[in-house]
Amino acid sequence: MNIKQKKEWAYMLFADGSLTQKDIAAKVGVSERTMSQWVAQGQWHEMRTTNSHSKQRALAHAQAQLANINDIINQRPNNYPDTKEADVIMKLTAAISRLEEETTLSDVNVIGKELTSFVQSQNPAEARIVATWYDAFIKHKIKLSR
Repeated sequence: MNIKQKKEWAYMLFADGSLTQKDIAAKVGVSERTMSQWVAQGQWHEMRTTNSHSKQRALAHAQAQLANINDIINQRPNNYPDTKEADVIMKLTAAISRLEEETTLSDVNVIGKELTSFVQSQNPAEARIVATWYDAFIKHKIKLSR
């Protein structure tokens, strides 16, 4: 992995909030000093809270907008949208579909963490193997995304 890919992986692990900076540095293969610099320079602490639910917020916002437009239309006697409203409805519906179907690396990270925790509760030895494969998978996905 190049340094940019390592930094992306480190940020993803940091944003998750379950590992210390020291653990992330070791996992990604950088020094603790490099990790600290990335966190400080990139303002990762501030970004962690901002980005944690951005997809969910965007989805909820689009759904609320769609509901508002439909409420306005339903208050009319004919219950039909005008041309502009129909266009907005189509665009919002498409955006909602994309958001619902889109899988980000953060989503993959959450699922991987849940899987590893589940395996840990059932068989700790196997969990180490799953974690190793999961780390390899994330590295592969990051490389593909570049």
